[in-house]
Amino acid sequence: MPKRKILITRSFEKGLKNWEEYKIETEEDLKHYTTKIRFITQEIIRISEQQSYPFKKVNYRNSKKIQYFIYQQHVIFFKLSDKTLNLLYFIAARRVKNRYI
Repeated sequence: MPKRKILITRSFEKGLKNWEEYKIETEEDLKHYTTKIRFITQEIIRISEQQSYPFKKVNYRNSKKIQYFIYQQHVIFFKLSDKTLNLLYFIAARRVKNRYI
């Protein structure tokens, strides 16, 4: 199956920018940031190449067909269709309320 087109929402971009602004203070923080972003990007590309993504779905009434994956303390929400992968939200947090995911 060919790769899906990856679409990035403003909310996702804003989440990444906020994480970058508030968490990077030293050179070590920058290295940590780039390592995590590289892994998350590779994971998104891998998901876009799969025929289906049978992992975690959001269990909330207003979240039809939204899925997510967690990498360390970062939650990435996305929506899959046959031709696209929409990156919806990026949350760099220790906890996300369990009732939402």
